[in-house]
Amino acid sequence: MKNLLLITLMLAFGLTGFSQTNESTGSGNWNDNTIWTLGHEPLAKENVVIKPGHAIIVQAVTNAVAYNIDVEGTASFEVLGTLILAIPTAYNPTTTKTWMDRNLGASQVATAYNDAAAFGDLYQWGRFTEGHEDRSSSLTSTNATTAVPNAGNTDWDGQFITEPDVPKDWLTPGDNTLWLGVSGTNNPCPAGFRLPTQAEWEDERLSWESNNTAGAFGSPLKLVFSGHRDELGIWAGGFYWSSDVSSTSSKALTFNSSSAFDDNTYTRVSGFSVRCIKD
Repeated sequence: MKNLLLITLMLAFGLTGFSQTNESTGSGNWNDNTIWTLGHEPLAKENVVIKPGHAIIVQAVTNAVAYNIDVEGTASFEVLGTLILAIPTAYNPTTTKTWMDRNLGASQVATAYNDAAAFGDLYQWGRFTEGHEDRSSSLTSTNATTAVPNAGNTDWDGQFITEPDVPKDWLTPGDNTLWLGVSGTNNPCPAGFRLPTQAEWEDERLSWESNNTAGAFGSPLKLVFSGHRDELGIWAGGFYWSSDVSSTSSKALTFNSSSAFDDNTYTRVSGFSVRCIKD
């Protein structure tokens, strides 16, 4: 059982490099180098996995850091000291904007436009992180009647919702405010981050050397061909949600090998990537 008594969240801007995974090999204190697969206590750029059956404690006098922490199965994690979650970022000097350096759900910064480890999850517009965004989540044709995640609605919680009828929204009735700003009801981004606006995507696109996939990957954000999801499966392409809406649809940045667009509208049942921008 997770017992997080004190967690301090620090947004550490400008961190670079790929995140490695540092897994526990047994129970013990966080700063015991011998209980981690990488041979040292976790670093700010590392994804931490506490394996089932292991009990890890951050002692009262210890300052612990990590990029992300997953507590699996029967593992336990107790924080008596301070835990600092550092979020690596990317900065575009042309637009002067700071972003997360990878898509939500991605395990590393992209090394190529088709780097699968950098694809991340595919979110339906306005939904929170509760399992539906996983590329292998199950499908359901039952529309959600509340935007509140994990509220005991087994007909749709954690499932990718399909809806063939206009307006093709996973939620009935729809809600235009779910991803509006850092305080959006279902903002899936870390504290201090939010979905970008259509205008912010436009500024990024205009800073690319070419208006296509090559330009997207060549930018400071290293955007990838992470695809989009519908009821038939996952399809190739670059698709990134914005927070902007248009009637009952929402706007997104899309790109392919020959072109890029940032003002197209798409139905909210579509599963697109999310890249968070610093508020």
